[in-house]
Amino acid sequence: MKLQTLFFIAACFVGSSLSAQSSIKLNKQKTTFFYGQLNLHGGFVNDINGDRWDFATRSPKNQVNFQIVKKNQRNMQRGYTKLIAVDSWRFRIGLEYDSQVDLLGVKRSSIDFKLQQTYVKFKTKWDRTSLIVGNNSIPYGHNPKIDPVVSFMINPIKMDLGFAQDIGVFYKTPISKNLDIEIALTSGGFLSKPVLVCNNLVVNDESQIDVAPVFKFGQYNYQGTWLVTSRIGSPTYKRNEIGLNMVAGHLTSTAIAKDISHIYRIGADWVFKYSERIKLVNQVIIGETTSASMGKFISTNIMNSLDLYSGKNWILSASHSINSLKAQEGQQDLYNWSVAGSLTYVVSPHTRIRLNSFYTRVVDANEKQCGVMLQFVSGIGKRP
Repeated sequence: MKLQTLFFIAACFVGSSLSAQSSIKLNKQKTTFFYGQLNLHGGFVNDINGDRWDFATRSPKNQVNFQIVKKNQRNMQRGYTKLIAVDSWRFRIGLEYDSQVDLLGVKRSSIDFKLQQTYVKFKTKWDRTSLIVGNNSIPYGHNPKIDPVVSFMINPIKMDLGFAQDIGVFYKTPISKNLDIEIALTSGGFLSKPVLVCNNLVVNDESQIDVAPVFKFGQYNYQGTWLVTSRIGSPTYKRNEIGLNMVAGHLTSTAIAKDISHIYRIGADWVFKYSERIKLVNQVIIGETTSASMGKFISTNIMNSLDLYSGKNWILSASHSINSLKAQEGQQDLYNWSVAGSLTYVVSPHTRIRLNSFYTRVVDANEKQCGVMLQFVSGIGKRP
């Protein structure tokens, strides 16, 4: 991937993004929305393979995303819902570039074709009540939706489960004026793998090895996994959001290869917002993980993050996350923690430039990874 090509693509996205902002007209209601998004991310990285300049090795990786949202025109014209009706369809896919260095020092890359938020949303006659069927963000703690500007902050849900979206049924409704409940029954990460992968992209500067790319479809072998997630908490428009989370599932282990685990989680999250200047997020979730091969672990997940908004164009963000599995039957404990910081300049509603830094340590393996990277995000089109 040549540097000149990246600059050309970025320039096209910025030009289209800025021009789109000044071309808004008062026409009839739109029902179809197309949005394309580019994320370029890379810089200096230090890990078990030493120091190097490279593309991002952690999320968000270099990617191009495309989204189409179609609203139900008949329901919009009617202005109300008798009982239940289709509100909208969403289809979102992404092409993600993954760059790694193996234990032999060979640079290996792949391009992953991923299915992201893709679902049908149903609207009901009851206020703040909706039903979604498809692949969506799971209601586990403060799980951020796909950020239109691709946030760099840590997602502890993905650290714990290995995925933040799943395919299934999602239901949300108020149980009082100040409390909403979200419930989801999903597959346990069945679609977390890429749909199509182009790998074997190997270039080693020393040996000048070039290997032909190989395309292969994702191996979707359902292993009886499932996940039930629920969250009771304040509506998102509240200044203070407080939530209680409960999770149970039968999942592929994120820490042990080819292992299935039973998980149980309970926890709380608190989000504080002050005007449009400060956003503070705190989350603590504990529970039990029972591995088929390694026995029982006590799980602890803690996340804290802070966003400070300065004027119209600057955002300073910081986050800290701990992921711990403490063995109950003599096995090795699994423990890692991560800190990340980000300074963002807002070019337009669609475009961001960020300077990101991070430090991650896997204690049981005595591994660390740190880096400072520059991130560019821009979008074309309109969002609903």
